[in-house]
Parts: sequence; C-alpha cells; structure tokens
Amino acid sequence: MSALSDRLLSIDEVKVMVGLSAPTIWRLRKAGQFPNPLKITPGMTGATRWRLSELIAWVDTRERSL
Repeated sequence: MSALSDRLLSIDEVKVMVGLSAPTIWRLRKAGQFPNPLKITPGMTGATRWRLSELIAWVDTRERSL
C-alpha cells in the first residue's frame, strides 16, 4: 500500500471527499454504513481520523446513478 493511501483525513477533509455533512457521516458510521475512524488522541474529545484507503473503498461500493 502506498504512503498516499495510508494518509489520515480529518472530518473536514472527509466531508469534502464524500460530499456529506458531519452529522450524516456520524449517523452512517453509527449504523455501520461508513468506515470507523481511528482515535488518535485519548479522551472523549480526542482527535479522530479516517484512513484514505478505507474511504476510497467505501466510495467504490456506492451505487452509481446517472
């Protein structure tokens, strides 16, 4: 796996990449329909990041519509 696909993305970067709002991302994640983030700092308000490779795989599974 390349270093680029191992990149960790913030919620703001994820929102831009997938075109969804933060509440929608968290709702999908809670329902098991979106990749889980990594908790990279401890505590309730700790920083979370998503692996780019997991987001690419998730996007690839979405149904395409024209």
